[in-house]
Amino acid sequence: TTTPETTTPETTTPEATTPEETTPEEIPDPDKPEGAVLVESLNGKNAKELLDQFIEDFSSAQSYDCDVAMSTTVDGVKSQQFMKLQVYNGELAVRMEEDGVFSCVYFVDGTLYITADGKKIKRYANSVDEALGEGALDALIDEFRMGLEFSNAELEAAVNANIYLSNKQYIVTVHTFNEEEEREETSMFYFNAEGELTSAACYFDGGFYMLTLTSYNKPVEIAPPADADEYLSMPEEDIDPPSNLGDRDEIYAIY
Repeated sequence: TTTPETTTPETTTPEATTPEETTPEEIPDPDKPEGAVLVESLNGKNAKELLDQFIEDFSSAQSYDCDVAMSTTVDGVKSQQFMKLQVYNGELAVRMEEDGVFSCVYFVDGTLYITADGKKIKRYANSVDEALGEGALDALIDEFRMGLEFSNAELEAAVNANIYLSNKQYIVTVHTFNEEEEREETSMFYFNAEGELTSAACYFDGGFYMLTLTSYNKPVEIAPPADADEYLSMPEEDIDPPSNLGDRDEIYAIY
């Protein structure tokens, strides 16, 4: 007779495990251009400071070379306008097109060229003011500056806006609500490596405004119109600026 050997069941101690640490998933920025890189600042300035610097520089500039375009659709009716402005050293070139109607005013090398109502006329003068009236050039520049002001909503939104580097451009995007027009707007600003604004655009339901700045406060080469030899000399009393050059509010109202 044998007695079964008593065995003690083997006991195991559960292995201590450390809970896996997880990093919260980062929410993608819908305003980030594809392939762009986020930068903390541009030349030590955040987005709002870049816009503030542009406002200061632009408001004191004495020369401009820029293009403005807009397109709006109201009650199914589309309107398009375009303007190119060049100002430097007392010379001027303004070319406008509104819904297919073209007009322009040049003052180059002491000659004023005007195209309006299908007519091309010219006269000689010592200055823009002599040709168009005292203070005409300063009034045009002041009106242009005022038309390119940013809204308070855009400046406030720019405080927390990101700056992205893409294709050698620094891009800032802000979203605002235009209370006057009662619409959502998206504004995009493009800067070069020196922190200068090179272009801007504002998009909204039914249209857009766009600004391209070739330069400001730098020398600008202004040439006479390509068809200058087709302009007819007229007496001073028979020359009036195109009337629609005084109705620039909508073209200048980019922001």
